[in-house]
Amino acid sequence: MRAYEQDFESTKSEVLENTSRLGRRTVRIAVTAVLVALCAVAFVLCLMGDDIRYARQEKQIVRDRAVHESQLHDYMDRTDILGLYEYASSHRLTYTEAMREYDKVFSASMYYRYVYEYTMELMTEGVNERYESVGQRCESIAKSALSVYETRTPQTYDKPETYEGEKGEYLDRVVSQTELILRGYFHLTEEETTGIPEMTHSRLAVLLEEGLAR
Repeated sequence: MRAYEQDFESTKSEVLENTSRLGRRTVRIAVTAVLVALCAVAFVLCLMGDDIRYARQEKQIVRDRAVHESQLHDYMDRTDILGLYEYASSHRLTYTEAMREYDKVFSASMYYRYVYEYTMELMTEGVNERYESVGQRCESIAKSALSVYETRTPQTYDKPETYEGEKGEYLDRVVSQTELILRGYFHLTEEETTGIPEMTHSRLAVLLEEGLAR
């Protein structure tokens, strides 16, 4: 009995030890598998995060489209270019499929805003020569002004509704307002502003700097 008891206890200890070792290994494998799965899910969600957010944004814009259109047309009626772009930007309407037909309206408003803000900064604060010269600031204004003109030129890939009715009239007024800034603050002549669409941004920048000096 003592011999059998000794064998029994030895076998029992071995079984318990093996079972415990197997259990710990199983737990480790299970935990590792769960962590790997969670990491994989998190990685996929990160990759799809922008798509998910964009889809939700598009649905929200579609639901509120009537309200947005009413607001946009109110800004266009008043030629409130800065207000229109601020509204479109704050409601994330730019570069969305839901408001695709307003792309040129948004782009023209954005570039006009650059022309306006760069000019006002130049007139009221000057430039910090440490970071930017007057010539560089004039070049930035020239690029933005030419971009305003480009938004009024239909491209082959543009849809007709982009320029229809009030939107086309608004784009014309944005161009006119841009010309007023260039004439009023940079003393460009009517002949010079008429030739802007054919100019390079370097040529226009030189005219702006020369006009500013006058």
